Amino acid sequence: MNMKFSKYFLLGTIILGTINVSNVSWSIKKVNAEELLVKNNVQTQSGVTIDKSNFDKYFTINGSANYDKQSGELILTPDSVWQAGSATSKTQIDITKNFSISMSVNLGTKPQSQSGGDGLAIGLYNDTPGKVGFGGNGFGIGGLNQAFGFKLDTVYNNAGNSDVAADPIEFEDLLHKDGAFAGFIKHESNTLTTIDGLSQEISAPDGNYRELTFSYDANTKNISVNYDGKFWSYNVGTTFSSDHISLIISAGTGNFNNQHSVIVHSLDATLDSEPVMVKYMDENQASIAPDKMLIDTLNAPYDVTSNEYKIPITGYVLDDTKLPNNATGTFTNSEQTVTYIYKVDQSTLDVKDSTIYTGDKWKPQDNFVSATDVDGNKVDFSQLTVDDSNVDTSKAGVYDVTYTYDGVSSVAKITVKDKQTAVNVHDSSLYVGDTWKSEDNFDSAFDKDGNKVDFSQLTVDDSKVDTSKAGVYDVTYTYDGVSSVAKVTIKNKMDNGNEFSNENDDQKLSINKSNKNELPETGAEKVPIGITLFGVLSIILSLGIFLGRYKIKNKR
Repeated sequence: MNMKFSKYFLLGTIILGTINVSNVSWSIKKVNAEELLVKNNVQTQSGVTIDKSNFDKYFTINGSANYDKQSGELILTPDSVWQAGSATSKTQIDITKNFSISMSVNLGTKPQSQSGGDGLAIGLYNDTPGKVGFGGNGFGIGGLNQAFGFKLDTVYNNAGNSDVAADPIEFEDLLHKDGAFAGFIKHESNTLTTIDGLSQEISAPDGNYRELTFSYDANTKNISVNYDGKFWSYNVGTTFSSDHISLIISAGTGNFNNQHSVIVHSLDATLDSEPVMVKYMDENQASIAPDKMLIDTLNAPYDVTSNEYKIPITGYVLDDTKLPNNATGTFTNSEQTVTYIYKVDQSTLDVKDSTIYTGDKWKPQDNFVSATDVDGNKVDFSQLTVDDSNVDTSKAGVYDVTYTYDGVSSVAKITVKDKQTAVNVHDSSLYVGDTWKSEDNFDSAFDKDGNKVDFSQLTVDDSKVDTSKAGVYDVTYTYDGVSSVAKVTIKNKMDNGNEFSNENDDQKLSINKSNKNELPETGAEKVPIGITLFGVLSIILSLGIFLGRYKIKNKR
């Protein structure tokens, strides 16, 4: 299968160096990253569309690498020390067919004289996809079985070790200077070496993107590289013992560091397995959600029975009676399609908000309106799950009540208010035979919300009042459960105008009539009868005392 990758793929594995530079400013002079992403869809020969949104379906992003689906840029390493990042193919490439990669490469902003490093490489190896080799000057390729690649090296290493050989002697003048070089690398006899005589000096990192193409000719087994106007070529011959190899793009930092970035414009290759496409259809075979794609090595197992693939789709529900029979299987050299059928979700759960008052009776059913299942059948309230644990009808507040049925939930708000209900009345006194009505003792009344209530809305119990009989009577006024009592006092009235007042069943007589024996002289003042009687008695007593003394004196 020949798979053509979108021009806006970002592939990368990175091995990093260290650097102490602050306030780094990036500029892209030769190639603008956004301009490289104008065409963001490329149709592969197998009919699979690969773009920046599904790049990570074909490649595994490793280590410090970070792929931005929105911009299409893959940052392999941040500008920090001891970082390593890569992008590795999830399946292998068939090298009995031609393949090529076109990308833009940014090696960072700092040359090695400013502690910039280490560089970037693209490699092929005969091993399981996803493996990554040594970091640092191993470029993620050292240590991989039958590995071959091309490196852009921004730090000259004049000393090697058992894993990585020293860099070519012809570039020793670049040590601690601003130059860089590029060439082919090969891992054999357990050591990664730079192939002698084929490396060339390149521009030091300056923050610019530069174009690179890496091509393989299946007939000649030649690998050709074009980078920034320079050309390299090498015949891999029998380097690989298999016709299926894995791909890696990597970068790294050590004590020297830079930010390394790539933008892969296209990848033309024949992969050894084709993807599994997961599709989401309604009952009319119309697509209702974006496809999902899986890719792995030939004969590797796949399983799309998990919730990662049985996705929720608004307005629909998965039809469990029409599940696909190929939801598990193995990757082959032909594209496979797994289709999930969804039916229209007729589930409903309607509730309503309400307002009650402290002390009122309330139950969850009061706010339930109706519910139906996925097929539109009516659902009884008893089948719902209700969470009303927060409701306290004795305390003012707003409470959420959650009603749930078969994964569908609705929330009703219960507002509990303090009652402002009030009934105001007053006591009164009147006389036997006076006219009286219950409204005479009513002052005002208010409902739960503090609104004024007319007297006609009250219930009044004045059944005990008898205005023909002296006494104290209770009259009860009631509105919406709130009652007040007014006392009505009935007093006796005497025929001659004097009044009897009955208080606590003790009758007291109040006499206000004038003395009939008082002489009606003009200008005379009325003397109270009590004072008159007191004066008469005083005269009689004085006369008695005088006569008594007179008799005693005569006897002597």
